[in-house]
Amino acid sequence: MKTKEVETVISEKFHACDLHPSGICACSSKSDSAVNALAILENNTWLNVYNRLILAAQKTGLMPDDHRCIRHLFYASDLFPQNSSYCSRMTLFEFCDNMRSTFPEGNAKAIIVSGRSPAYPSFAAVLPYIDKHGKCSYRIESDHLRDTCGIQRIWMKWTDNLDHSPAPSKMTPSGLNIRKCIQSTEDSKFFHFYQPNPCSNSIGDCVIRATSAVLNISWCEAVDRLAKAGNSEYTTLNDSKQLPKMLKKCGMEPLQAITHNKTLLNGEQFCEYATHRFKNGERLFVNVGSSHVVGIVPTDTPDYGQRYAVWDSWDCTKRKMGDFWVYNPNAAQKEEDCIHFTSGMRLFHPVYGNGLISRTDGEKERMMLTVAFEKLSDPKHISALWSEKHCEIIA
Repeated sequence: MKTKEVETVISEKFHACDLHPSGICACSSKSDSAVNALAILENNTWLNVYNRLILAAQKTGLMPDDHRCIRHLFYASDLFPQNSSYCSRMTLFEFCDNMRSTFPEGNAKAIIVSGRSPAYPSFAAVLPYIDKHGKCSYRIESDHLRDTCGIQRIWMKWTDNLDHSPAPSKMTPSGLNIRKCIQSTEDSKFFHFYQPNPCSNSIGDCVIRATSAVLNISWCEAVDRLAKAGNSEYTTLNDSKQLPKMLKKCGMEPLQAITHNKTLLNGEQFCEYATHRFKNGERLFVNVGSSHVVGIVPTDTPDYGQRYAVWDSWDCTKRKMGDFWVYNPNAAQKEEDCIHFTSGMRLFHPVYGNGLISRTDGEKERMMLTVAFEKLSDPKHISALWSEKHCEIIA
């Protein structure tokens, strides 16, 4: 096909659409691509579909970017999978032609899962539209046009939300495989068995498990906290680039790895170090090797008293401990008790009387408030720290 003909096909059968708040789907994960495709298919918002993916993760005990979690989301959205051989030899554009001939009334939609590798699929919506000839045609709507070959799976949806599959798949929404680790799970001096996952999955969710242990919250709450810390933009909650920002927003502070004679401490040595180093109930989020994390927290043991121990679903205390994050529950409680000033709040000043906060600049103890007082013609700039001690908030 000549270049001009290719451009014509692309313009007729492809429409660029990226609903991600930051417009980054073209460079992101399969789960970001799946959320974007489903939002386009439903004429919905990214945030709405993202929240449903998080709920699916909490229900299945899986990471949001797990393919089984995405499958659960699609089933819950009344999408029906087709047999893997259905249209497998077609290009994406040929599938659009197939949809036009099979469903000429435009009563069907689809999500195509494509890509040359099953490990790195991309998702795109296929929707009906009225072409320049006034007829119903179908086109691909996605953040950008990926490889047009290699259809792996097709999910279809009809306007009546019933199943009219031309090639039904035998795949079912049930039967999620629980993945358990075969490592030791017996409590010891430096290890406490901890399994908060609602479905007892032990592999792939260590970031959620460690966050749960450190913040002393449930597994589902940990998923929610990390999702909100990422501004509901990232479906890969354990992404190495985004995770530090999320942990920071959860109230943790980073520290460098501890070494002895230029060698990293193993889990047992690190717990001994933590027991002597931290005296205020600090809880630690620790990197183990290059692909695992654990919570190391103060633990009451019948034989050894209170000391730090690894909280995890398997014993990794013989492995090397890397950089870590410190969470101080007492400092976090003080932070929660503080007044969080925002624009639009009203306060009473002991000298200037009633005022309205029109602007805030800076963070925490360095925050400055711009306040318009009823008695004054010009706004005043006052410290948030001073205001917290001397002003009253007006409901």
